[in-house]
Amino acid sequence: MKTLFAAFGGRTNSSKALLDLIDCPPEDKLLLKNSFKSAPAALNDKLSSDAYDLAILFGQRKILRDRRKSNQTDKTLAALRLETVARDNRVAYHTEVNFPELVERLTTAGLDPIISKDAGRYLCNNLYFQALKYADEKPLRTKIIFIHIPKLRQNPDLEKIATVLVASLDDKLLLDPNYN
Repeated sequence: MKTLFAAFGGRTNSSKALLDLIDCPPEDKLLLKNSFKSAPAALNDKLSSDAYDLAILFGQRKILRDRRKSNQTDKTLAALRLETVARDNRVAYHTEVNFPELVERLTTAGLDPIISKDAGRYLCNNLYFQALKYADEKPLRTKIIFIHIPKLRQNPDLEKIATVLVASLDDKLLLDPNYN
């Protein structure tokens, strides 16, 4: 399965650190600027070839300063968040991949994924939304997923995440989980 991996830059950005550890051809990696304009433009330019079966976008998870006002626990802070929906004020785009299969594979490997329907309200959601919108409008065959990676201070096992993600990629993930 031909996969594109994309992440935001930044010296202390966990998504960039993970991208550095992914074992794949360099042309299948895309380091994005932390920009509402240039990040989606660069990603859409790469996707325009429609050469990829899957694009996995990484972002760094935001940690709310006051956890008392949220439902974040130490366990959920350390989890990979598999985003299923990106939205703006009026429209929502849903990713159509086999998330239960991906969760099972990641969990079996000892990782702690959770499925989320809220990619946030900032840069990550914008990138995810713009990519899904672009894929829908063209239309591209590429499926797109977004994974939030815990911050480096949460000590995520990035080497394990990179290895397990690459090993988990096959056509079964691209199937609708409701398909019989």
